[in-house]
Amino acid sequence: MAARVFADEESAGLREFPEISRVELYRFFELTGSDSAFREYSSTNMSNAIRVRIRERSAS
Repeated sequence: MAARVFADEESAGLREFPEISRVELYRFFELTGSDSAFREYSSTNMSNAIRVRIRERSAS
């Protein structure tokens, strides 16, 4: 049985989102320099880890 969490007014408010402009999208979701550096660092380390695993498996 489903429980009621929000009042009708609250539910209606949660269903309605304001339109987001292109400027706001860039402002809030564009990666910063540190975000990009972290992504590059993470993907490089992941690639290296995968290469090591492949070498370990092929050597055995």
